[in-house]
Amino acid sequence: MSAIGANSGSSGSETIVIDGGGFSIHICSSSEIRFGRPNINAPDEKTIYLVPAADASSGNLYDEYIYVNNKWEKFGSGGNIDLSDYVTY
Repeated sequence: MSAIGANSGSSGSETIVIDGGGFSIHICSSSEIRFGRPNINAPDEKTIYLVPAADASSGNLYDEYIYVNNKWEKFGSGGNIDLSDYVTY
């Protein structure tokens, strides 16, 4: 059985831990962001890092990053997707 817990950091960051798979989601504080992406001393490859989006007007509040192969990869911010040709009612 998996469990979810949250830990708040002293710098305003928050980490949500999902037990059972060893994965977590980390909401970066302003002190953990540099040049619009995470600036973490020892990033964890099993953590998704959330950074406030530069343009939240599209409804996307966070940009998502993972640390893989010793570098940051941004994912999940594809913008608005038009599915009008695919969705029928």
